[in-house]
Amino acid sequence: MSVTRSMSVALYDADLDRLARLGKWLALAESKGTSPEAKGAAAALRFYYAQALGLPPMAAAELNVIDGKLVVSALLLRALAEERGYRVERDDGSSDETTCTAILYRGANVLGESTFTLEQAKQAGLAGKTNWRTYPGRMLWARASTNVIRDYAPAVAVGLVTAEEVADKVEPAVFGETSDEIDWPDDDQPDLYEAEQEQLEQGDANERGEESDEPDDDSR
Repeated sequence: MSVTRSMSVALYDADLDRLARLGKWLALAESKGTSPEAKGAAAALRFYYAQALGLPPMAAAELNVIDGKLVVSALLLRALAEERGYRVERDDGSSDETTCTAILYRGANVLGESTFTLEQAKQAGLAGKTNWRTYPGRMLWARASTNVIRDYAPAVAVGLVTAEEVADKVEPAVFGETSDEIDWPDDDQPDLYEAEQEQLEQGDANERGEESDEPDDDSR
């Protein structure tokens, strides 16, 4: 076997090993397990995703993995769009606390726009949530900017779910699910990443605090 062929085989085997390791991490993350191994797999995926998105390792703190899905903030999604040559701006002339229009640019060209209103949030059952009551303008901006990127620059958003969508428990069909329903976390925590990025760490701390099971009534 030639040296070149030997090197090709070695590289192929290394790729298979890497994919097998990623597959194991993903399977553990999708298992919804709370074991140290499952949590370690989710953490490893965060570093892998940060690298795949061209972000520094410290950016892993801005990512989360829920049921194997990569969750980012609307702020980070806009930053990823900018890195790929897009620009998202708010139409201040038509945006207020009840409606928000986001416009997507590529250079000087307008690719499209998306509007999200408080009335739409009410129809979707979102307006009564903590973030929507406290920061309606920010939540409208997060939703409108996310939608315009999904609609007119889908390559940027493919495979990503925003933290705001997770907090709002958006219907699975939005993410391309056709059969299995996503079991999102039940807690209505304020995932307003536009204002407070540390909510993800707080969520992790809350999860660790829930691991200690209380004794059953029969054992008392």
